[in-house]
Amino acid sequence: MSTNSSKPHKDSGNTPESPENSTDIPTQIVNYTPRTHGVDVFVQLRDDNGLYNESADLQRQLDTKAGYHGRSDHPHHVGDMSPSWTQGDEEYHVGFYSSSTGIGHLNKKEEFVGYDDQRFRLFEDIDDGKAATTAAKCTLTLEPRGPHLVNKQKKPFGYPKAVDGQRYTGTYIKAQISYATSLDEALGWIGEYFQHLDNELGTSFISHWDPIPETVYFSGLERYVRHDLASMGRVINTERNTARLVHTGNEGEEGTMEEDIRHGDHSLFSVNSTEFEELGYLAGPRDDNGRLRVKKDKIKTYRTKNANRYSEDNYRHHPKTETKAVKGKLHASAWEEVIDRLDSILLHHLDMSAIGEENLVSDDYFQPRDKDDEPEENETFESREYQAPTGRIASLRESWEGEDARRKLEGFILHSNTESYKDILNILMFDPEHEGRSVTYKYLQEKTGLSYSSVRRNVTKLADARILHKVNEGCVFVRWASQTAFERVRDWLRDFFDPKQVLNDIKERAKAKFASRTEKDDESEEIEEEPEKDVVENDDDFIDISSGGMLDDDVQAELNEAFEEARKQMESGKWDDFGTARSMTDGGTD
Repeated sequence: MSTNSSKPHKDSGNTPESPENSTDIPTQIVNYTPRTHGVDVFVQLRDDNGLYNESADLQRQLDTKAGYHGRSDHPHHVGDMSPSWTQGDEEYHVGFYSSSTGIGHLNKKEEFVGYDDQRFRLFEDIDDGKAATTAAKCTLTLEPRGPHLVNKQKKPFGYPKAVDGQRYTGTYIKAQISYATSLDEALGWIGEYFQHLDNELGTSFISHWDPIPETVYFSGLERYVRHDLASMGRVINTERNTARLVHTGNEGEEGTMEEDIRHGDHSLFSVNSTEFEELGYLAGPRDDNGRLRVKKDKIKTYRTKNANRYSEDNYRHHPKTETKAVKGKLHASAWEEVIDRLDSILLHHLDMSAIGEENLVSDDYFQPRDKDDEPEENETFESREYQAPTGRIASLRESWEGEDARRKLEGFILHSNTESYKDILNILMFDPEHEGRSVTYKYLQEKTGLSYSSVRRNVTKLADARILHKVNEGCVFVRWASQTAFERVRDWLRDFFDPKQVLNDIKERAKAKFASRTEKDDESEEIEEEPEKDVVENDDDFIDISSGGMLDDDVQAELNEAFEEARKQMESGKWDDFGTARSMTDGGTD
């Protein structure tokens, strides 16, 4: 099928309401490409409703023969099929059923006569009404379209015009598709249904297959990457910070956040908003009036239901992070532009979460390069270039990269006489066991081999520099002070340390420290953790200034001078303020 080459949607450029986003957007490259997950595809045929009429006639014949009306939980069996879009050679039952549409026509007596839609779906066991659980899906709904249609109030049914401004007469098909790489592939799957039915039933469905390019639309497009479970918390931290930026960024923004994070099955975190471009992401296609055609976008990280029942070697054990164009039906010509926008949001969030190729997990459809930079399963996957955001996120990054903050971080990582700061930061950044959640002093003590008081002292200094943040929730939990702090530390640690090697080195140092204290018969300082006094959460969404009240008395005295200088710097405006990030999850071991 040839697609319409017109450009019905304006190139997005940048949001005109956001001057800060009017500059060129920088590009980045990753050595893997996200995969399309779900999408709804809509098309009309140039068949004068021939396909709909023939399928409706077949439905009536089957109803009469079976003595019941085909429905979703008890469809008619119209053959078996091993479709090209499923894995392997397994055959599935093809179910055929119908339901009311609310549209119809007027007969000679001016009475309303309703049309039922006609639906095709794969089933594993059609007798039990058990739908097929294949990952890739293609479920079809057929309706008539034409000027004769009315609603139940006998008013004309004004279905949407095509991209060229015309309303065509012909069978309307809605297809719910999973894992198609393109619209052409999705349309091929639809045609495959009708060819199969002709072969099974002797019908002439495929003779009506003549898609009108101007009527090919899509909505709900999803793009995803699968990564290991150990990195799930880091991605959720980044999404949580995005939610905070969206909800506080501009008046009138519409955005929601959904969270279901637990040790049990089906963990999920999602953010959807109408204004992702206000964070500097690509705005997406617009109509002639300048309105965005995609009304809302979503990013979510989730695990499949019952994921914990699978072993770590099974990809179903691991989460997906996915972006979705939630609202808005777009013509086929906007497909690549929407994919670019979704990939920009997705890949930038993964980059901010320090997701590297070593964290990626292959499944039946997403197959990134392996750790030796060789394509898996003998296939070649191109690198993906995407546009990273400017605007507010970039402004926060620039603030974090201020000279004062740079000197402090450089001092902790490069010029300190002790490995303690680096060990703590590397554990928080790369240790998979905490899964991105907040950790306790006890956890850091066990991982680094430092004494409890040393952990507390070093964390306090890192918190004073606004690299880490402490929160009192029964005991003291440690997390990143902000997303910008996380990003900057991540970049520095990546430059100087190999994650696996540094964790092994820390483990060896910890063993040596524990052994040394045992030999000296010193106390191992297995101190019961108690809440630090005056550890206060700042309620402001963006400001988190470590004050003297966050320190214990035994540390306060020796750092009074440093704190006084810090307060002077902050009061003079020389230090920028950063968001109170909920990084490493909002404190808690859940």
